[in-house]
Amino acid sequence: MEAFSWSGKLVRVCRAATAALVILLVPAVVWAQATITGTVKDTSGALLPGVTVEASSPALIEKVRAAVSDGTGQYRIENLRPGMYTVKFVLTGFSTVVREGVEVSGSATVSINADMRVGSLEETITVTGESPVVDLQSAERETVLTNDVIKAIPTAGSYNALLVLVPALLGGQQDVSTGPCNSCTFSAHGTLLSLGGNRANTDGRLLVDGISIAVPQAGGTNYLTDTRNAQEVTFTVSGSMGEVESGGPVMNIIPRSGGNTISTSGYAAWANGDLQSSNLSDELKRLNITPSPLIKNYDLSAAVGGPIQKDKVWFFGTVRGQGNSQYITNMYYNVNAGNPNAWLYVPDKSRQAFNDKTWQNASGRITAQLTPRNKVNIFWDEQSVCASCENGGNYANATTSPEANGYGDLTPMRFQQATWSSPVNNKLLLEGGFGYFFSRWGGRAKEDPNTESLVRIIEQCSAGCAANGGIPSLMYRSQTTDLFSDGRNKNITTTWRASAAYVTGATSFKFGYIGNQLGDLRSANRGANDLRYRVNNGVPNQLTQYVHEQQNDLWMRNHALYAQEQWTHGRLTLQGALRYDRASSWAPPQRLETRFWAQPLVFDETPVVDAYNDLTPRAAVTYDLFGNGKTALKATLGKYLESTITASNYGLGNPTSRIATNVTRTWTDRNNNWTPDCDLRNPQPQDFGPDGDFCGIISNLNFGTATFSNTIDPEILHGWGVRPSDWNWTVSVQHEVLPRTSVEVGFVHREFFGFAVTDNLAVTPADFSQFSITAPQDSRLPNGGGYQVGTLYDLNVPSLVGVTRNFQTYADRYGDAYQKYNGIDVTINGRPRNGLTFQGGFSGGYSTSDNCEVRAKVPEIALLNPYCHIETSFLPQYKGIATYIVPRIDVSVSGTFTSKPGIQVSGFGTPVAGGAFAANYVMSNALVAPILGRPLAGSAPNITVNLIEPHSVLGDRVNELNMRVGKIFRFGGHRTNVGVDFYNLLNAATPLSYNQAFIPGGAWLTPTSVLSARFMKISAQLDF
Repeated sequence: MEAFSWSGKLVRVCRAATAALVILLVPAVVWAQATITGTVKDTSGALLPGVTVEASSPALIEKVRAAVSDGTGQYRIENLRPGMYTVKFVLTGFSTVVREGVEVSGSATVSINADMRVGSLEETITVTGESPVVDLQSAERETVLTNDVIKAIPTAGSYNALLVLVPALLGGQQDVSTGPCNSCTFSAHGTLLSLGGNRANTDGRLLVDGISIAVPQAGGTNYLTDTRNAQEVTFTVSGSMGEVESGGPVMNIIPRSGGNTISTSGYAAWANGDLQSSNLSDELKRLNITPSPLIKNYDLSAAVGGPIQKDKVWFFGTVRGQGNSQYITNMYYNVNAGNPNAWLYVPDKSRQAFNDKTWQNASGRITAQLTPRNKVNIFWDEQSVCASCENGGNYANATTSPEANGYGDLTPMRFQQATWSSPVNNKLLLEGGFGYFFSRWGGRAKEDPNTESLVRIIEQCSAGCAANGGIPSLMYRSQTTDLFSDGRNKNITTTWRASAAYVTGATSFKFGYIGNQLGDLRSANRGANDLRYRVNNGVPNQLTQYVHEQQNDLWMRNHALYAQEQWTHGRLTLQGALRYDRASSWAPPQRLETRFWAQPLVFDETPVVDAYNDLTPRAAVTYDLFGNGKTALKATLGKYLESTITASNYGLGNPTSRIATNVTRTWTDRNNNWTPDCDLRNPQPQDFGPDGDFCGIISNLNFGTATFSNTIDPEILHGWGVRPSDWNWTVSVQHEVLPRTSVEVGFVHREFFGFAVTDNLAVTPADFSQFSITAPQDSRLPNGGGYQVGTLYDLNVPSLVGVTRNFQTYADRYGDAYQKYNGIDVTINGRPRNGLTFQGGFSGGYSTSDNCEVRAKVPEIALLNPYCHIETSFLPQYKGIATYIVPRIDVSVSGTFTSKPGIQVSGFGTPVAGGAFAANYVMSNALVAPILGRPLAGSAPNITVNLIEPHSVLGDRVNELNMRVGKIFRFGGHRTNVGVDFYNLLNAATPLSYNQAFIPGGAWLTPTSVLSARFMKISAQLDF
C-alpha cells in the first residue's frame, strides 16, 4: 500500500480509517460491555460542554478511560469491564467533582450526573451516593451474576447450574445440578412448542467474552465453562440490538483478568453417599422406584493472577477438576452383557448401573497494554471430559443398559481467543478479535465388554414386557448403530468480529462486522452387522437396516454487517439497529457403504444453502418517566433470525441426509433363531412359510440408491427474507422500589415464521383412509375414556407402501400455520447494604401453534397424531437467589430456589414433544383392521396413538431449594470461607420423568425417575 504523509487532524483521521479497514479484513470480535453516562451542569442548571470526565478502576489495565461532555452537557464512556469505578469531572474554572463507588456490571448503562460549582481545579468535591439500579438508556432485559454471588450460592459452578436460576429462561437440567452438562440448551419466550422447528434447542447463545462457544447443532455447548472463576456472567433475554442474529437469550461469561497485585484462590468441595438422605416414600417404593443415590462428587480448583509488568502486562490462570458418580434409577447391569448367545435383558439386581463423569480444564489469560491506546487479551483453555469413565456416555440413563452406552470420552477440547481494543481518542473506539472452539462428541467404544459384533435391541413393551426387563423403550445388548454412544465426531466453531464506535455525549454510533464458520463432522461407528432389532416383550417384530460408518459432514458460514445508533435527548433515549446477514452452507465430499448395498455411494462437495440474505431492523425506546432516575418506561421491537445451525435448513441439502441411511421392516422370527432368514438386500416382502421367517417390505424403497428421498424447494434455500425468523416486541416498566433495589415488569410477544413441511409427492390425501379409534375405558383418561381419537390416516394403496418422493418446502404453500407466544416477565434485583443481595422473579406465558390446514392437505406429516392445534397453559416459573453475611460473626448464608412446571424435558434441558405428556396406546393390527375394513398398510403389526391432547396433563411442579451456610475466617490479607451446601433441602421426591406407555389399568404416568435426594457438600474457598 502506498504511504502518505499528512499533518494535523488529517493524520489521525487517516490512521483511524486505516485501522478500521484492517480490522474489517482481519478476524476480530467485540461484545457490548457496560457504559457510564450522564449530564454535567453548573449550579444554576446550565449545561456544561467541554468537561473532561474520567472513569478509573483497578479493573482497567489502562487505569483510566475518559470522555468530554458535548454541547448538550452529556458525556458517555463505553466498553467498561465490570468492577468498581471512580468518576472524576474536571473543567477549568470549576471545582473538581469526584463520584466514588460506582458499580458497573453487565452491559448496563449507569447514569452518573454532576453539578459543578465555580472554583479552582485544586478544590475537589467528593460526592457519595448509591449506584443507580434503573437503566435509563437501555431497554435490554439483562440479569447479571457477579463473581461474589456465584461463589456465595450453592451451585456446581457450571453454566447449566446458573441458567436455571434466571427468570424467563427455559432449559438446563430438571434434576439437581451436580456438575457440568455437556450440551445443555436454553431458550426463552415461546420456544416450548416445536412447530417452528426445534427452537428450544437452538434459541440460546453461549459466549465467552463475546465470542461464541456454541456447538453447530444447537445453542448449548460441551465447553467446560468455569463460572466459578469468572468475573461475572450476564444473561440477556430480550431487546438485543444489531450484535446478535437470533432473538433468543444470550449468556456471556466474562473471564477474570489479572491485576497489579498478586492474588490467588482455591476451592475444594466433596460429597458422597454418606452425606445423602433418602427421599423414597412408601408409594414410590411400591412402584419399584429404586433410589439414584450419589456415589461421589468433587470439585477442586485453583487460580492465580497478577502482574508480569505492572500497568503493562497482567496474567490470570486457572486449573479445575470435577467429578460426579451417581446411580441410575431402576437400571441394572445386564447379566447377559457381551454374551453372543443371549438375546434378552436380565437385570443383575446386585449391580445397579451408574453414571460417572469427570471434567478437567486449565486456562490462561494475558492482558497487555501495548501502548497507551492499544490493549490486547489472549485466552487459551484446554479441556478433557471423561478421560477415564466407565459409563459416562450420553445414554447413561434409565432406558439404556450399561453395555449399550459408551465411555463418554470427549477429549480433547480447546478454546482459543484473542481480542484487541483501541480508544483512538475520546470519541472513536476500535475493537476486534478472533475465537476458535474445537470439541469432540459422541464418545468412544467400550472395550469391556466389546459389543461391536452384537446386534443392538430396543424393547417396544406395548402391553407390558415382564419377560424382558419390564422397561419400555429399553436399549440393550450393543452400543453400535448409534451416533451418540460411539462416534468420534468433531465440532469446530470459528468466530471473528470487528467494530468501530463513535461516541459523543448524546449519541453513540456503532458499525460492525461479524463472521463465523461452523463445522459439524460426524461419523457413527457401526458394527459389521449394521442391524438393530425391535422386540415386544422379548419377541422380535421389526428390524432396522443401517448404513455402515455413516459420514454426515456439514460446514456453515455466516457474514453480518450491522449499524446501530443511540440518541438521548433529555429523558428520552432512542435506539435503532439494522443488520444484514448472509448465511450459507455446504457438504464436503462424502462416502457411504453397507453390506446391504452392492457398491458404496460417493458424493462430491455439494452446496446446500446458497445463500440467505436478510435485513433485520430492531428498535427500542426508554423514557425516564418522572425525571428522577427511578422509573423508566421501555419498549422494544425487532426481527430476528433463526440461528445458523445444522439442525435447520442448512443441512437439508446434505446428500447423506437426503438419502435413506436406514430402513425398517416387519420381521417375524418363526424359527426363533434370532437371525432374519431373509435376503436383506431384497427390499420386497419375503415369506418363507410356517417354519421360516417373514420380512416385510422396507420402509423406503430408495435405500441403497443415490436417489434422494426428498426434493428440496430451491426457493427455501436461497434468497432475500427466506430464512426462518421471528418478530418480537416487549413493553416494560422498571422502578426503584427501595435504595439499590429495582423491579421490572414486562409483557413479551413473539411470533415465529418459516415452518418447514415434507410432502410425499408419491401420495395424495385420497390415498389415505381416514379413521378414528375409541380410547379404552380408564378413569385416568379424560372423562374416564371411551371417546373418539382422530382423525388418523393409513395408506390404502398397497403399491405405494415404501414409495417416497418427499418434497420439502414451507408450510405456507398449503395453508396457514403459526406459532405465537404472549407472556409476562417480572424480575427483581436488590443489593441493599449490610451484606444482603437478592435477585429473581417469575415468568410465564401462553404458547399456541396450529398447522391444521397443512395437515389436511399433507396428512403424511402426522398420520397418527391428530393434534394439529395446541395451546399451553400459563406455565409459570419462579426463581430466586439470596445471599447474606451476618455482621460481626462473619457467617455467610445463601440460598437458591426454583419452581418449574412439570413438563417433559430431556437430560439436556430441551423440551421433549413440545413438553407435552402423552398416553401412547399401542393397538394391534387385529384391533385396527375391523375399523379400517382391512389390515394395516405394509403389514404393520400395530400402531401407536396418543390418547390425550398435548398439555392437557401436567406433571408435578419441580421445586428445588438449595442452601449454603459458611463461616468466614480472616487472617492478615487472607480470607477463608468454610461451608456446607444443602441441595434439595426439603428432600422433595418430585417425579422428573414418567411412564407414558398407556396400558388400561397399567403403569401409565407412574414416575420413572425422581429428584435427587437431599445431600450435603462440604466446601472451602480460600482467597489470598
